[in-house]
Amino acid sequence: MDRAIGHRARWVHPVVMPAVADGGVLVRGDVILAVGRWREIAPQADEVVDHGDVRLTPGLINAHAHLELTSHGAIPVAGGLPDWMAEVARRSRAMADDSRAGFQRAADLGAETLRQSGTAVILDSTLWGVRAESSAAVLPAYEFISYTSREDERPFWSQVVERAEADERAGRLSAVEPHTPYAGHPNLIRRARDLADRHGRLFAIHLAEIEAEAELSAAASGPLADLIAANGGDPADYGGNGRTPAQHLGDLGVLDHAVLFHGNYLDAQDLPLLLKASASVVYCPRSHRHFGHSPHPAASMLSRGVNVCLGTDGLVSNEGLDMREEMRCAVDRCPGLSPDDALMMATLCGARALGIDGEYGALARGMRAVFAEIPEALWPGDA
Repeated sequence: MDRAIGHRARWVHPVVMPAVADGGVLVRGDVILAVGRWREIAPQADEVVDHGDVRLTPGLINAHAHLELTSHGAIPVAGGLPDWMAEVARRSRAMADDSRAGFQRAADLGAETLRQSGTAVILDSTLWGVRAESSAAVLPAYEFISYTSREDERPFWSQVVERAEADERAGRLSAVEPHTPYAGHPNLIRRARDLADRHGRLFAIHLAEIEAEAELSAAASGPLADLIAANGGDPADYGGNGRTPAQHLGDLGVLDHAVLFHGNYLDAQDLPLLLKASASVVYCPRSHRHFGHSPHPAASMLSRGVNVCLGTDGLVSNEGLDMREEMRCAVDRCPGLSPDDALMMATLCGARALGIDGEYGALARGMRAVFAEIPEALWPGDA
């Protein structure tokens, strides 16, 4: 039988109960046996791992990343979002022309960087079908982009279908992801949801990331309508009925238990819809700051009961891949969010969104023994 290992730290944060000063976690194999004060844990331990002057938390959950873009580097947004998106596409094409293996190397590097800073699970958006190799658990979210429903205008769709089916056969977790409501024709968004449901995949999508989405959804006009038309689509398919972007997805019947990336411009009238659908929103604080968006509604959503998680987004819009820094940024930029809120968003909320909260997201008996160490200097707010 495996020996019982006692993990000691200045603070232990179980998430599902108050933090424990001079706390301990008793582990056998990769399963937690007990959590409590060190004086209670110590007599039961065959060996001791002293983590020292840190806050010991559950392994962190990065609910939104773009690991295959790790090698691209941060891209300035001075020219506006269209120029930024064009530069991301240009760098991706250059990498694809050189070798698709470059995306794999970039994803592996990004996953390992996150793992070293305490991330245990990553939901990784991949347009190129990459599954990063890492001792962290990486769940690919297979993306596609299509502005029409024509068979010959479906970049990456067949790849998404093949990988969703293969992951189901192999028993691997993954997601199906139309990139956005404006870069996914409504017919294909419905088909993507059906594909996810048939094969037991998560359904994810970027939503309300930029202000222009509201204009498209409400009036079928604005810069995104121009983008759709330039790519052979009909903006009238995407809106014009006075609805918000979230209501548009609700009308398509795809919101139930969906993982919604960013949500920077979700409206107060969207919250009842999100709650009814048990949808999760992923706030990416440092990416949000990079683009200079209006204040994020994370605190109000969380207070209303919406499951709000944290993510890093990709290095094209972030200076680093470290979920501890995302927690700090969230507290700094969202009045009303406490350090404990940020920790819950980075752990249990993320695990709930991914459907893995029976194993990850908390330090409790029977949960997986995966930890993050947060030094006082990286703890959000006042220590």
